[in-house]
Amino acid sequence: FVVFSAVIGRISTLGLAASEATLRLMSISFMPMVGMSIAATTLVGQYIGSKEIPCSVRSGWSAMKLGLIYAASVAILFAIFPGKLISAINSDPEVIRIGSVILRMAALFQIFDALGIISSGCLRGAGDTRWTMTIGMTYAWLLFVPLAYVGGVVLKGGAIGAWAGATVYIIALGITFFLRFRSGAWQKIKI
Repeated sequence: FVVFSAVIGRISTLGLAASEATLRLMSISFMPMVGMSIAATTLVGQYIGSKEIPCSVRSGWSAMKLGLIYAASVAILFAIFPGKLISAINSDPEVIRIGSVILRMAALFQIFDALGIISSGCLRGAGDTRWTMTIGMTYAWLLFVPLAYVGGVVLKGGAIGAWAGATVYIIALGITFFLRFRSGAWQKIKI
C-alpha cells in the first residue's frame, strides 16, 4: 500500500486525499477482520495442535461467517452513504466526488477482503505460512502494483483507475485464500 499510495500521490493530490479518506473509512471494515483473523489463527492452531481437526475447521468457518456478516453490513453503508462518509473526513467537493467512487468500489470488495483476511489467518494457524506468504507477495507485485499503475497512470484513470486495479487484486487474493482454506490442503500440513 505504500507503493500504491506513492503512485496515487504522483497522479494527483486530490486523488491522494480521497484515497487516504477512503483508507481511513476502510479501517472500520478491515481492522475487525484482522482481529477475527488473529482469533481464527489462534483457534485453528490450537485445535490442530491438539489433533482436533474438525474443531479447527468449524472455528475457521465460524470466523468467516461472522466476518462476512460484518463485511456485508459495512459494504451496505459504503454503497449507500459514500458522500456523507467521505465528507466527514474531507470537505473538498472534488475529494468527496473521487472518494465516493472509491468507497463504492470498496463496497464491492468487502466480502472478498473479509474472506481473504480471515482465510489467511486460518491457513497461518494451520502452519500454511509459506503458501500464504508466497501468494501474498506474488499477487502484490504481479497484480496489485501493476494494475494500479496501469489503471491510474497508463490509462489515465487517476486515483479511481488505481483503485480499480486494487479492487481486482483484493478480489483475486480473497478468492485464492478462501479456495485454499476450502480445499482442506492445510489440514495435512505437518508442523
